[in-house]
Amino acid sequence: MSSTRHSAHGIPFRQERFASSEAYRSSLNALLVAKRCSVLRDDAELRDLIWLIQEQSLADPYNVGNRAGSIDQIATGLLDLAGYKPETKPIWIEDWDKGGESYEGVRTETTSETHAALVAALSVLALNPVSPPESMPGLGRNWRKTLQAYREQIKESAKQSVAPTSVLKSVVELLRFTRETGMPTLTMGVSRLGKSAGAKVFCAGSGGLVRYVLTPEDDQMGSFYRAIAKALGVADALSKKDTEVRELVEKTLQTSRLMLVFDEAHNLFSGCRRLRREPGRILWLRRLIDGGVPMAFVALPDFKGRVSRYVEQLDWDTAQITDLIARQSNLPPELSPADFDLLVARLAPAFSACSKTLIASASKGQRGAQYVTDVVRVALHTAKQARRPVPNDADVSDAIGARPQFQTVESALRPRGKSRLAPVPVRPSIRGQDMSHAARGSRSASAEMLSV
Repeated sequence: MSSTRHSAHGIPFRQERFASSEAYRSSLNALLVAKRCSVLRDDAELRDLIWLIQEQSLADPYNVGNRAGSIDQIATGLLDLAGYKPETKPIWIEDWDKGGESYEGVRTETTSETHAALVAALSVLALNPVSPPESMPGLGRNWRKTLQAYREQIKESAKQSVAPTSVLKSVVELLRFTRETGMPTLTMGVSRLGKSAGAKVFCAGSGGLVRYVLTPEDDQMGSFYRAIAKALGVADALSKKDTEVRELVEKTLQTSRLMLVFDEAHNLFSGCRRLRREPGRILWLRRLIDGGVPMAFVALPDFKGRVSRYVEQLDWDTAQITDLIARQSNLPPELSPADFDLLVARLAPAFSACSKTLIASASKGQRGAQYVTDVVRVALHTAKQARRPVPNDADVSDAIGARPQFQTVESALRPRGKSRLAPVPVRPSIRGQDMSHAARGSRSASAEMLSV
């Protein structure tokens, strides 16, 4: 293994030489923050504010709520919110040219100095298990109120980014139930309705107490562990083994009791047609739920189909997941006309009345909110290319007409949604005999379990 700490003359430059630089360590480790919060037993509000700082220091790969992304950006936002201005302080300066006599002078405090001091103070607040400070640089004694106002600003920004459709309200209502009771819930609905938008808005408005997890589509446990670790802010090193990442995630969740929202939760089950082992992700999550970790699931209707395949092929006990879900919500197959009007009014407030009517009427034959979002983005891009501040009616018409249309033809080889059953295992005692009766018994048992 080559060393990247030292380099001699003539050796080619290596990018890894600066990989461990402190400039790249801009986020707070969730496990260390969880330990810090565990000693704040009598100050729940301070615990919530610390989790806000930790969540805002993380990167935002899924665009959950426009996070700050680093402690430096958090400090900048807090100073702007507090209306900080550099202060002029009196100091005593010794003039050695006059025999060491001192006289009163002034020194102007710079913003960069206050910013650096606030960054250090926020890190100490989130990690050091000492009594909270009485004041903070640039924020004064009212630093708690400033952090609370910062949290409300983030929450309001998340609300304004989406339209309050009926689907979004249903998703948020079920997630709020999980947060208040700690009991798992399941939200199912077709794609492009706005389920993910509702989950992201709820997580962004929680102040760091609810984390959004995009479930990977593969069936590997390692990628699943790392997706949760990314949401929490632990184990960001790629050199860690899967077992190390799992232990860090478990310890963080058991200490913090942060809530997890799993989007694309149907990927908790394998999408393969031929199954060979039980759903390891579900079994591991059940252990976390039994340990008191609250979590909610947002999935496509394929969630039930994948569970049924496990019952058919592996004779799997569905009680492993169904007994844990306290509430379930089935979303409507499409948005209502009133929902489309809300979307157009929220996403295109500067458009003309004719353009809004055009988008709303074209959306009637569509199913979800993504259509309105795409049309508005294309119209804004067209107007930007033409150097117009606001798209006109022609831009909106072009955006609607530019939407591609795909004519799909279903396969005639087999009915859609059907899957073959796994071969029935043959016992040695009846090998070579007629297996029709055994096969019928296995299928009838699976069908009976599904009906129950």
